[in-house]
Amino acid sequence: MPFITKPRTHAESVVFKQAHALRPQAVIEPGMAYGSASRSCSRYQFDEYAMPYDGDFALDKPVLAALLPTLVQTDPETAVLLVASTQTLPDKPMTPEQANASFNAWYGPLKDSLIGPGNIAGNIHGVVESSLRAYWARHAAQGFARLRAGGVQSIRLSPNITIYAHRIGANGQLRRGAQIRVTVRNLPVQVLHQIPTAAFGGRATQSFASMRSSAHDMRRLQALADGVADSRAQSSMLLRAAGSKVGGGILAFGPTAAFDFYDSTSRTADGLAVDWRGFAVRSAKSQSGNALGVAAGTGTAVAVGMMAARGLLLLTPFGWPVFALSLVAGVAVQAAWSRYGGDEAAGNAAASALGVKR
Repeated sequence: MPFITKPRTHAESVVFKQAHALRPQAVIEPGMAYGSASRSCSRYQFDEYAMPYDGDFALDKPVLAALLPTLVQTDPETAVLLVASTQTLPDKPMTPEQANASFNAWYGPLKDSLIGPGNIAGNIHGVVESSLRAYWARHAAQGFARLRAGGVQSIRLSPNITIYAHRIGANGQLRRGAQIRVTVRNLPVQVLHQIPTAAFGGRATQSFASMRSSAHDMRRLQALADGVADSRAQSSMLLRAAGSKVGGGILAFGPTAAFDFYDSTSRTADGLAVDWRGFAVRSAKSQSGNALGVAAGTGTAVAVGMMAARGLLLLTPFGWPVFALSLVAGVAVQAAWSRYGGDEAAGNAAASALGVKR
């Protein structure tokens, strides 16, 4: 056989056994199961186990697509190997010019998504809040360590938050039922009820919110530190406003809308004229990426938070990594949308619908 050049991989051997059981004609007739090199062979029948296929061949994609669902169920590891074996690298590496073009194709969209005039305010807020939450969680963990060591019975972390030692001796002896407790005071009632008290066996009233954790459980204490960081974020009026639905919407869409409005205005003899259809087209192009970025960030935060709440991740639903991941996901999706021309397509669709020439 002229197409036989090297032994088959284990993945290819298994998939052909699967093919023999599921679609014998696809394997028995070389012109159907093999690539173009085998179509010059005559159509004869043979037994897969009697005649070894120690050769190199190309598996047709329709056959692979038909076999893969069953193979995934019966032998998932081999399915992964098979799919990986079908992915080939380019014959030649990219030239320096191609590498530069590829870099520039991503650099512009990423730069606009990160520090573009319409996005920088929201991204700065995301970075600042994530950083503050990480610092506050670490600060709380250090306070817990001091309480567990004994010597102090309470530490005031902020004007609103105090942590207490319960049943911890002066020499750091953790008695039965030893706990670290957190009390949050002097905040609006609606803010107190947004603090994650339920996750730590606490409660929220009209005047304070409380949380607690066993002093023996270090993982639980780390989660409580994230709860303290979340409480400190809730106690900041600026962060609270920026993280609300209205504030988040303004940060995500407001700056871009302002720039699009400015670009759609012109001065005339009668005063200021606004090209509303042009504004709609510009908004369709720019805000489509913003909307996808917000959706991706929110979806990531919800998904990670749900997995963390179920114990599938070593995170808390309100920890700083969740905020950081949502920011990264939003920026990445927005950059990809621009990189592959989604924003231009949205703008062209709006222009076509409104009868605007671009």
